[in-house]
Amino acid sequence: MEFISPENLKTAVDIGCGTGEQTHILSQKFDKANFIGIDSSAEMLAKSKVFQTEKLEFQLASVEEFIHSDKKFDLIFSNAALQWADHHEELFPKLISHLTNNGQFAVQMPMQADNVLNRILLELAQEKPYSDFLKG
Repeated sequence: MEFISPENLKTAVDIGCGTGEQTHILSQKFDKANFIGIDSSAEMLAKSKVFQTEKLEFQLASVEEFIHSDKKFDLIFSNAALQWADHHEELFPKLISHLTNNGQFAVQMPMQADNVLNRILLELAQEKPYSDFLKG
């Protein structure tokens, strides 16, 4: 979370939020932003109700449904969820298109060496200016 800037952060979405604990932590850390947690599991979302506040809500939706919406966010966050989605080479540009100007894209996925997305991200991270930022 230390790489997410609070500057101009007003709207955020957590894709694959599960039971909502991490979304809740994010909403507390960035308390000036409105958060939406989405997950495709009604069972998981049922456990998120305890975290719902005026600035944090949860919705039943898949990542595929999300990319077909017209919503824009200052932060798109996902932790250990997007590795289960297909066609990352198409999915990630669509996700990024839902960012506002200067929006932030914070995604964590377990390392899978054969995963096409991981190869693309590794190549991207080695390009300038990203490589300079990651070293520093």
